[in-house]
Amino acid sequence: MKKEYLASLLLLTSILLIGAACNKTEQETNTNQIINSRATITPTPSSNNNATQMVKLYFVALEDNGKSGEKIGCGDSLVSVDREIEKTQQPLYNTYKELLNIKDQYIGESGLYNALYQSTLSVESATIDENGVATIKLTGQLQLGGTCDSPRVEEQLTKTALQFSTVKSVEIFINNTPLDEVLSQK
Repeated sequence: MKKEYLASLLLLTSILLIGAACNKTEQETNTNQIINSRATITPTPSSNNNATQMVKLYFVALEDNGKSGEKIGCGDSLVSVDREIEKTQQPLYNTYKELLNIKDQYIGESGLYNALYQSTLSVESATIDENGVATIKLTGQLQLGGTCDSPRVEEQLTKTALQFSTVKSVEIFINNTPLDEVLSQK
């Protein structure tokens, strides 16, 4: 009985050692594969016009009182959403173009509100002067969904420019009228 016990113990120990050795070899193989695959992934500069860059578009978390982002207007939060756009020499212009092309009232599953969804605005120009003043000229019709949409629109449009490090302040015009005047008439 003692021999059977020792034989079983020896067999069990052998199995465990073989399993550990196989596991170690498998782990080393997996690690080497990961290292090798990482080594082959090297960023290459893109020279084509299809290169992209990440920017932030701003939307509103309704009535969450600043929990999700910067507190604005009627107890809302302004929340940034990363978006990929075509890389150009004019990222400010393309970022506004991207923002204004979104016609959904709510953004994806996030439920963030787009106060610009009803508007038919387009970008005429977006420039930054040597003092860091961004001048955004929009054309078209601004539609608001109520009085709380005024601060939402203002913040969405303003923060879009302020994300760029070269922008210190923002002036926004709709049909050559300053945004604050347009919003005060609504």
